[in-house]
Amino acid sequence: MNLLVAGLGGVGGFLGAKLAAAYQDGEKHRVYFLARGPHLEAMLQEGITLVTGGQSLTARPWEAASDAGQWPEMDLVLLCVKGYQLQGAMETIRAVSKNSTFILPLLNGIGTRPLVEKSIARATVGDGAIYVFAHIRSPGHILHVGGPGRVIFGRDPQDQDSLAKVRDLLLEAGIDARVVPRADVEVWRKFVVLAAVAGSTSLYGQTVGEILADPSKIKLMEDIMKEVIALAEASGVPLPQDLLERTMASAKSFPPNGKSSLLHDLEAGRPSELDWLLGRALDVGKKMGVRLEVLSQVYQGIRHRWLQKESPRVQGEGS
Repeated sequence: MNLLVAGLGGVGGFLGAKLAAAYQDGEKHRVYFLARGPHLEAMLQEGITLVTGGQSLTARPWEAASDAGQWPEMDLVLLCVKGYQLQGAMETIRAVSKNSTFILPLLNGIGTRPLVEKSIARATVGDGAIYVFAHIRSPGHILHVGGPGRVIFGRDPQDQDSLAKVRDLLLEAGIDARVVPRADVEVWRKFVVLAAVAGSTSLYGQTVGEILADPSKIKLMEDIMKEVIALAEASGVPLPQDLLERTMASAKSFPPNGKSSLLHDLEAGRPSELDWLLGRALDVGKKMGVRLEVLSQVYQGIRHRWLQKESPRVQGEGS
């Protein structure tokens, strides 16, 4: 099987390193990396190194490049780019897709699957979420800070058996992978906690532990979660009744020194997913008639703190 990991940041680097290490000889599966810049150059020279659980793992993909033009058609694509990179990535992936290609988006945020399906119509596209705290420590080096690295994915309730091969491929590489009937529910479940953690840590420029040490900031996280749950329900996604309590308990188990990838990017002055994550949620809320006052205030506060500008995405009365 030809397998493409598109985007080798924290998520893609974590998965890519494990997959490349498991299938390095290329006999069973061949692993391709789609990356760019100094990160790509470092991987071409020395491979990719993942530091996880106090241990270091170094592996080389079958091939790595910034363009897939010379590569064979892919059987599986793990789409791990940032939201603002999605359009360009889809154009590249389209060239190596076929009717039997399965594309698994693992981006943060909501609504990715329809965008990919529209852009790459001949491929099969699923929904998925990964639970991991990881980031690029230096070019070619990924640091896994916390989280189980669990991948939960699916396509449609009646189409689970066809994904067993993908699940088994991930499991054999030491990646906890599970197929579920309604992976769109999992995407929203993750976004509930993601919006709260990314929003609060980025608004205050603090770690998860620092946020959880302040009752007023815990209250902010809860309020964000409540608004995202209301948005999911308005979108027809059936979330568990006790999701708020379970999600808050989950957030409290995160590594205290952990930061959201959004905060990492804002602190480094890199392009960020602020508009892709919180901005798009506000757009969906406006379209659905769901008021997201807290999320709107957090979004504007982050823009003011890090980008020194306001946005027209302001939710007022009746929006």
